[in-house]
Amino acid sequence: MINSIKLNNLRNREYSRFLTDILSITGQNGPATLNIQPQFDTLKTVSAEIELLFTVPTSNIIAKELEELDARPDSAITGINALVNGFCL
Repeated sequence: MINSIKLNNLRNREYSRFLTDILSITGQNGPATLNIQPQFDTLKTVSAEIELLFTVPTSNIIAKELEELDARPDSAITGINALVNGFCL
């Protein structure tokens, strides 16, 4: 269960995925039943707009390679943090 999340720390894709997950979970539980239908509809509209803004144009030949190179430092930091946490516990 998520008690809190710092949205400012999320990258564009992570933020977009977070919104998609929230919409999916809420949609499965019935926004009308939860009495949040207007807010759900608004978030769904805004999420679609955000998705369009965050979509990386893939017409460039090296776009995929750049995305992979961009992910490498994130993966390295995540791995280092996991290793350090493993030794601390």
